[in-house]
Amino acid sequence: MTRLRILGIAVLGASVLALAFPVASQGQYIWGTSTAELTTDPGFEGYWKYCFEIGWDVSEFGHGVSHASMILGLEDCFCACDDPYFMCADPAGSGPGVGGCTVYYYCEFDCEGNPHFPGEGPTIKFEPDEDDCEPGYTGWIEACFYSLFEPTDPGVFPDVLGIKFATQTETGDLEGVLPFCECGITPVDHATWSVIKSIYRP
Repeated sequence: MTRLRILGIAVLGASVLALAFPVASQGQYIWGTSTAELTTDPGFEGYWKYCFEIGWDVSEFGHGVSHASMILGLEDCFCACDDPYFMCADPAGSGPGVGGCTVYYYCEFDCEGNPHFPGEGPTIKFEPDEDDCEPGYTGWIEACFYSLFEPTDPGVFPDVLGIKFATQTETGDLEGVLPFCECGITPVDHATWSVIKSIYRP
């Protein structure tokens, strides 16, 4: 498992993405929305910034959340596990915790997938730093990661979100975009294309 942490970078507050709070789908314990934009965040120039707002309600089970995961659907993408296709800031996100404190989340990219959830291929895990604050039975997080892969067309992706609480797990749907496999891309490619578009934009 590869833990992608880039210390000292706090870019979440600078995000220009406006995320509406996701509405729970009937019968689901976890749900979420996502957006993506080509970023100029320091240290991540030329990357696509994928931002998510993920909500959950597992109050009927009586356990707090251990972590949230995202199944990327890249099991057939031979370059997805290569550096530097996925990167994360540190912390990658935050959300409310028990008692009104703030929980910070760190990002892990797992090339072989998360064994707690069905399916194969890479996953992103948002894991809380519980030293001073813990997520509750209900809650939400705003979190981001970076990828060289361009986004898919917007849509609904069934069961790509996963949540673990105690020994139990549940999956839910994501509305928005996910990374689309395109090997051989570098940050310079995206950054150069962004400059060209800005020059010729009317």
